[in-house]
Amino acid sequence: MLKIKFLFLALFLTSLTYAQDLKFGERVIAGTSLTYILHNNEAFQGANYHEFTWNNNIAVNLNKSLYFGLGYMYLHTQGSTVFPYSDHKETYNLTAAFLQYDFLPKQKDRLFFEASWSYGNYCSCGNEDPFKVEGLHYLGLGGGYELPISDRFSLDLAFMLYESVNYEDVQRFNYTQYIIGLNFDFVNQ
Repeated sequence: MLKIKFLFLALFLTSLTYAQDLKFGERVIAGTSLTYILHNNEAFQGANYHEFTWNNNIAVNLNKSLYFGLGYMYLHTQGSTVFPYSDHKETYNLTAAFLQYDFLPKQKDRLFFEASWSYGNYCSCGNEDPFKVEGLHYLGLGGGYELPISDRFSLDLAFMLYESVNYEDVQRFNYTQYIIGLNFDFVNQ
């Protein structure tokens, strides 16, 4: 947990140091995406696992390169990869705070690195299917590219990796998410 706090602080201070002028609130960006993961084990009939993640977020720039945002992920799973296979359905959620560093601050498109802290109940732990554990904390790292498709809309392409930091199971696994979404820029540059 100390590492991610240090990373947030380092990104923030570095951005402030290199910013020629603060442009707080010049851009406010809201985004949404849907991620679908299918795990189909053809060696055993009936082993189908589907996972949908609906991610909603909003971010505001703190200066020309650094953005702070809040997000919410709703996860829905169905099926199983573990014998005896079932059609079990479950829902999970993660709430996040994140920092993004934009490497292209003078352009409409954004190439960014992201660090996040999330809180939720999705545990991809052990050799079983994901299950609920309340009160989990996750550290996230990733990056992406935002491609403008009009004055206010852009295509959001990103990849994120989340690791649970407070679950004691030695076989915990990372939660990964590819993002293909749509962003809306409230301020037209």
